Amino acid sequence: MLKICYHKNMSYTCEACDHNEKYCAMEVPASKSIFNRAALLAALAAGDTLLQSGALCDDSLTFLHALCAFGVSCEVTQGGILVHGGLPLSRKKVEIDVRDSGTAARFLSMLAAFRGGEYRFIGSEQISRRPMLHLSLLQDCGVLFRFEREEWHLPFSMYSDGINRNAFSLPTDVSTQYASGLLMAALCNRSSFSLQLSGTRTGGSYIAMTLRLMQDFGVQIRTEGEQILVCGTLRSPASYRVEADLSSACYLYALAFLLRDHILVKDVTLSTMQSDKKFLTLLASRGMRFEEREQGLYGDARGVGAFEGFCEDMSDFSDQVLTAAALAPYAATPTVLSHLAHIRNQECDRLHAICRNLTALGVPVEERADGVTIFPAPIRPARIKTYGDHRVAMAFALLQAKQEGVVIDDPSCCKKTFPQYFDILHRLMNNR
Repeated sequence: MLKICYHKNMSYTCEACDHNEKYCAMEVPASKSIFNRAALLAALAAGDTLLQSGALCDDSLTFLHALCAFGVSCEVTQGGILVHGGLPLSRKKVEIDVRDSGTAARFLSMLAAFRGGEYRFIGSEQISRRPMLHLSLLQDCGVLFRFEREEWHLPFSMYSDGINRNAFSLPTDVSTQYASGLLMAALCNRSSFSLQLSGTRTGGSYIAMTLRLMQDFGVQIRTEGEQILVCGTLRSPASYRVEADLSSACYLYALAFLLRDHILVKDVTLSTMQSDKKFLTLLASRGMRFEEREQGLYGDARGVGAFEGFCEDMSDFSDQVLTAAALAPYAATPTVLSHLAHIRNQECDRLHAICRNLTALGVPVEERADGVTIFPAPIRPARIKTYGDHRVAMAFALLQAKQEGVVIDDPSCCKKTFPQYFDILHRLMNNR
């Protein structure tokens, strides 16, 4: 049994001295997006891979435990998580509990289909409400499903003889994770294949992240328009360094922006492959200054004055939509966020969550099918309904720094990606 304590490596330093300045230097967990992809590729590659990372969030721990259910052997070492590659191909009945992890549900159901065998996938009540439309593609490839409740939802059982096709097509409008899952899972059966993408998010940064990691594990990639051509077999790089989670860091930079303060987040760089660096660009366009230092990325908002609202297509960094929405009441002009229909099908309907909570806070907001318009206004005390969504909780918690009486109804849901978030947030606010 794999046992990892995510508290062990999580630490913080409340005062660090550099350039004769005092500022908070904080750590965030490892990127779950990168870690989960690297863990899957390491499991499929021949040889052992040491995944070097900071603390792991619940989502990554869930992913590792689910991989172990497939027969993958992992162990905790002083240097990180050692994954013994060469996924066993024996077919057997396996139950996979994905808990709250969307990447585990999508990536590993793809893996089960390509690998072959009998599987039962279960998860939390929350993730069981989220449709997994990629299962219809797998059904078209000959995979048999028995849904225990609603069609295309968890829990379900599946049987596959393996998928041996070498050409696939996928839409990207609902989720780019479907494309990422297929690209990696197909490597367990095929040395070469092609994937034709369609829809509005074919150039999505998370697909680019998947291709980057596949290349880091020795796979050759060629793109021709919207078609991705994959060739070669996986090779373990022996060790792989997983970046710190920029999505988590963005909340800390947003807090500094809101309070006109400064902060350093350890092991974050501007050369990251994570798409949320676009949110840093958004803050920089409103006057926040970023500088790479030896420990990590320093952000200084002490010179920020009145700022214009955000008018952005956030489709490629939509994890930060809620963060932008939380800052929007303090802007000088309205904020218009667009091209976001896909976030209605995430941990909750995030556009609805924005509108419901801002309305409760006394902020005028207009909801559209694919976005929101938010008007500047003073906020008032309110109870924030998180819908069990970690990003709703983390974004709206920022407002506690500006208004007493803002209460988050389920702060524990943050353990999915950032277990120590509220502890760090309160320390930052108390040390001003």
